[in-house]
Amino acid sequence: YLPHVYLSNASFINCFIDRSDFSFSIMYTSIFFKARLLRTSFKFAILDQSNFNQASFFQMVFIGASLVQCNFTGATFSNHTHGVTYLINVNLT
Repeated sequence: YLPHVYLSNASFINCFIDRSDFSFSIMYTSIFFKARLLRTSFKFAILDQSNFNQASFFQMVFIGASLVQCNFTGATFSNHTHGVTYLINVNLT
């Protein structure tokens, strides 16, 4: 449970992140390379210029998040068995 944290330039490489809460966090230029993110919330988080290259997502929440210039190359979004990822009111500029 890590809401409201400042983790700019953080690296989560080949990590398994499950049931985490990064809501309202500031995480500019963070790296989630080949990370597996499950049931995690980034509600209203600022993740501008972050790298989600080859990450996999399952039941994620990005409601109101800022994802300006993020890299999602090779990322997978699983939706089997109600594994929907929510990208509602997200800035994907």
